[in-house]
Amino acid sequence: MSEIEKALLEATVVAPSEKDGKITASYRLPVDFPGFRGHFPGNPVCPAVVQSRAALLTLERAENVRYRLEGVSNAKFMNPLGPEQLFTVELTARPDGESFDARLESGGQPVAKLRFRAVIAESGPGESGAGKNDG
Repeated sequence: MSEIEKALLEATVVAPSEKDGKITASYRLPVDFPGFRGHFPGNPVCPAVVQSRAALLTLERAENVRYRLEGVSNAKFMNPLGPEQLFTVELTARPDGESFDARLESGGQPVAKLRFRAVIAESGPGESGAGKNDG
């Protein structure tokens, strides 16, 4: 598990849950979150790749399975996400079962919209899935 993944797990405020076909989770990234390093000094902004990883991690934890990101077919980042901002990830599965729509919101404002494709990853030696109880 990467440093960013561990930090996202620690930043979880509301664990992933599923209701009405949507998976949601909430996060708050602390000032010392590793994704802010160098992005940007004096005015930290959460990078798009971290926002995308938060969406994938939400899926992994809800399904208790490790996924591999196959691609992002559409992404729009509308508002910056900074330290200590509570944000929610909402996922909806697409009909093909491998594509997902993700919406990130903070304070009632849209942060990002993504459409991504993810497939179940095969764990290598010594690896485990992204289970809810992984530490």
